[in-house]
Amino acid sequence: MIDCDLVVNTIKWIDRNRPEGAILCFLPGWAQISKIMSVLNSEHYWVLPTHSRLSYADQRRIFDEPPVGCRKIILSTNIAETSLTINDVKYVVDAGAHKEERLNMHLGMSSLDNHWVSKANVSQRKGRAGRVQPGECFHLYTREKYESLEQFPMPEVLRVPLEKTVLDLKTYSQDEKAQDFLSEMPEPPKVEAISQAVNELYQLGALDENERLTPLGRRIALFSTHPKISKALLFSQLSIFYFCRCVSPMLTIATVLSGDAEFFKGGLNDKEQVRTFKKQFDLSSDHIAIACVYQQWEMIHKKSYIDGRNYCYKNNLKSESLILVQKLRKLYSEQLLRSKMLADYEDYKELSQPSNKYAGNDELVKSIFMSGTGTLLYRRSWDMKKGHMMKNANVLFTEGQQRTTIASESVNFKRKDFPSPYLTYFRQMDSSERRTVLIRETSLLSPLTVLLFSDGKCQVNEYNAPPNEEGKWDNHVLFIVNRNKRDVHFLCDKSVVYKLLDFREIMWNMINYFIEKNGIETDDEKYKQILSYHNELLRTLSSILYESRVSIESNKSSHQKILSLKNTK
Repeated sequence: MIDCDLVVNTIKWIDRNRPEGAILCFLPGWAQISKIMSVLNSEHYWVLPTHSRLSYADQRRIFDEPPVGCRKIILSTNIAETSLTINDVKYVVDAGAHKEERLNMHLGMSSLDNHWVSKANVSQRKGRAGRVQPGECFHLYTREKYESLEQFPMPEVLRVPLEKTVLDLKTYSQDEKAQDFLSEMPEPPKVEAISQAVNELYQLGALDENERLTPLGRRIALFSTHPKISKALLFSQLSIFYFCRCVSPMLTIATVLSGDAEFFKGGLNDKEQVRTFKKQFDLSSDHIAIACVYQQWEMIHKKSYIDGRNYCYKNNLKSESLILVQKLRKLYSEQLLRSKMLADYEDYKELSQPSNKYAGNDELVKSIFMSGTGTLLYRRSWDMKKGHMMKNANVLFTEGQQRTTIASESVNFKRKDFPSPYLTYFRQMDSSERRTVLIRETSLLSPLTVLLFSDGKCQVNEYNAPPNEEGKWDNHVLFIVNRNKRDVHFLCDKSVVYKLLDFREIMWNMINYFIEKNGIETDDEKYKQILSYHNELLRTLSSILYESRVSIESNKSSHQKILSLKNTK
């Protein structure tokens, strides 16, 4: 769709044939920006990129005057399309395309690809030229193509998943079907998109079979985050009495995954540096690493603003993004308070508080995250290529059988050793350019975590071993968890399988009970008995999850590394 050579030649032609003045070039994404930057690398050009994942300071450079004798060239996504005036821009180069997130109904996820802009976008881009002086705009497509463009951009409700929209409308119109409500919009979304959102919320436990909010749904509807993230955040803390007591790291993870608070400067052009830095905190979980990077920064920033800035400079972090995360964490904690999930006398930021008693148990934090998002990746050790089976392939699939690629900034990028075949994630994006589903952040899970925290029915069957393994598994049975899209199978020793089954049932009964009752004043004797039983159950859960993590990884927990750093300062 984008001819980068044509863009470069147009910029060079303007430079040769037009008077001085900055050139603003609109491109779809970073791939095109970086490619054209490398071609225009010359002492005569002062090339500045503009992208949402660049730091605020880097983006502010576009307003600076160029060095004497240099032509300023700004390569930008549509971030510079509206509400932005660059005084010295006289020439605009419009490639006619932008990256846009659209719902892929077949895959049930968003797809981020290049699409033609609308006529309204073209008008906005043209308006960037000569805002304070005469200017010119060069459109790199034919008049016929322009006439075929849509008049206005596609409304967001027609191109994004609707889970949050449906959940919001249910808080105001409990008895009305989502399809009936949304069909009254000027441009209603497709019936399939609405049905998909309703089904996702049903599988999440937020809606019942009649499309009414469940107790869980009423709680997470109070949050501004995606329903899956809201559920994970909710599960991290049900006031002082809840199970998991790891609210601080989950608040950080929820905040980062819910917005554009990208605090790694190298997120665009130095992903290896980002990956290496995160591995200092955790070797198998991006989510734990992100929580610990923030925790370390906040600990330093709290003592000294200057030291916090220096920490960011030393480690190539965006100070302004970390401050934004800090503010959003406060907002989400207020939503926890409003949903009666966090005691108002606790300081959620302090790891010494009861709400963070188990914040250092990384496997427990990942368990809560997985139970909220409900997402799993499966590693397969073989693959088929040109009709031949390849061993040791390390292929990853979603539960919907889509082949995936882990992003290069992830700690699990090109991982060769998989002590467990399960990973969890949240941010995914289908890309027709790459012909794969790209996963941004991942966390390796122990099989026990998947067994205990997968929300589905269980069954125990006899295990029929292959002929070459007869006798080897005589004392084992097949433990099956019926997840939404795919069953998960475990081999378990007969002596422990029913203990695990009972423990899992007790744990989920307690979770569901607290979701319904937490924050409600009650003198119910059953409630008091459950509270007295809860502490021992939580200690047991924390212990077995910690041991399950040690069984697949030997590195020190990331929380221990943070505490070690604190003790050395």
